[in-house]
Amino acid sequence: MLVSERELREALGEWAVRDRPVYLALAERLAELAAQGRVPVGARLPAERRLAQALNVSRGTVVAAYERLREQGIVRTRHGSGTVVDDGSNHLAGPRDAHLTAALARNTIFAGFLGDAGDVVDLRGAYWVGTEELPRAAFTHPAAELDQLLEDHGYQPAGLPALRTAIAGRLTETGLATSPEEVLVTTGAQQAISLIAELVLSPGDRALTEELTFPGALDAFISAEARVRTTPLGAKGVDAAALRDRIARIQPRLVYLCPVHNPTGQVLPALARRRVAEAVSGWEGVVVEDLTLAETQVSGTMPPPIASFTDGDPRTTVLTIGSLSKIMWGGLRIGWIRGPEPVIHRLARIKALVDLGTPLLDQAVAARLLGDIGTIRTRRVAGVQERRGVLSDALRRELPGWAFTEPEAGLCLWVRLPAASSAVEFAALALRHGVAVVPGTVSAPEGGAGDHLRIAFGQRPDVLEEGVRRLAAAWREWSGLGAPRAELGVLV
Repeated sequence: MLVSERELREALGEWAVRDRPVYLALAERLAELAAQGRVPVGARLPAERRLAQALNVSRGTVVAAYERLREQGIVRTRHGSGTVVDDGSNHLAGPRDAHLTAALARNTIFAGFLGDAGDVVDLRGAYWVGTEELPRAAFTHPAAELDQLLEDHGYQPAGLPALRTAIAGRLTETGLATSPEEVLVTTGAQQAISLIAELVLSPGDRALTEELTFPGALDAFISAEARVRTTPLGAKGVDAAALRDRIARIQPRLVYLCPVHNPTGQVLPALARRRVAEAVSGWEGVVVEDLTLAETQVSGTMPPPIASFTDGDPRTTVLTIGSLSKIMWGGLRIGWIRGPEPVIHRLARIKALVDLGTPLLDQAVAARLLGDIGTIRTRRVAGVQERRGVLSDALRRELPGWAFTEPEAGLCLWVRLPAASSAVEFAALALRHGVAVVPGTVSAPEGGAGDHLRIAFGQRPDVLEEGVRRLAAAWREWSGLGAPRAELGVLV
């Protein structure tokens, strides 16, 4: 297993510090990555000369760093096999650890959640900063309600009945008739995807996604050791005819779709959703429609879910995922799965093994917020439009060669760089300028999108403006380096 120079450079981040010799700072950062499992046991590090070129340091610096790691027993070097991370670097090392570390290293979005990023404007995560639109009263438990909650034993894997009822009501309003028994409350949409993957997928099964998709879903499918395949996108979302053909040829166990698309922000119209429902009709697999971004749609009426066109067909199982993270607050960690009662019951049993249920006090807050969803959504969508406009205007002003279409929903822009530039390499350079963005490759499970960036706009306007200033500075340096440049190394 060879770790590429590009991948290693991205994982290293800002490793050089002023008060340490360069070789020592590099060795310490590499040791940290090995201890965290981000560079797995058995991985072969790049040759000294190639890594030196990728990091813009001397070959002697890399040689000295590798020697330091050898002295510490973190790596070993054998003639003909190169420098390899040793099993003494990580006491949790094993085949499962190596599989997950190598497979999940591609997703850089969550890096900002896992430690202090320092003076970095983080435009990776599509989350909303600020809760001004949320009524503070919803976060205060009335005495009678609190007494009732505290009398409960606290273990409700399927979810608080009041919240299941509120979610069912909201889904019914959007065109998908739903009873509370058809709803499972989850700890965010990410857990919803993971629970479905745990129930449906076995190692080696095929999971079919759109050619661009939500990286967190890829993480869940990779963790389940599924083989991810893709189906083409049209102008507004998944191409129904191509989907039907791909299902017939690939025979996946699971199909994962984003009708409100991540990362492009396009909304699949109602007629197209009906055609998708027809394309999957009679197929004996599971369709997952992720509507996490649905409530952020900035104009027009939200189309009904795909499941509304398949209900009553016993051969077609559609599980609909939703969340409050994008329209309200990610810290609530409230998501859900809507599906047939027998499937919801089985998923609830799996959730019981994971956490015995999402905290009831959080669910009670979520139920009150859902009761005021109309007012909250009106305020938040206005904020989405404002911050989208701030980022769009700043990019057009500072980086006129970058191309994008303003999304209909969601919290990020899908931006194409000019002249087939490498988004992976530019993202690494941008980080050195103090701004973190996501290369499009993270959203492309079968390759592609190497000249795109996913830039989130959930930060406050002043932060967005500063982020674009730093991106423009990075682009000026990038342009001066004579980009585009050839890709380096071989990806794991």
